[in-house]
Amino acid sequence: MNYKRFFMRLTMQNGLEVSAPSSSELLRAAAFAIRLVSAGLTVWMIVHAIRWW
Repeated sequence: MNYKRFFMRLTMQNGLEVSAPSSSELLRAAAFAIRLVSAGLTVWMIVHAIRWW
């Protein structure tokens, strides 16, 4: 089998940069999932900071 590389980089200036041999629909879904996880983690950290304070 011939696998191609999947490259993903997240920067503050450019956002999510993805280089992969796949469709744009899959890339949009991956970007959405990453944003959803990061938003959930942020909310979780804020809730724990409020509970600790």
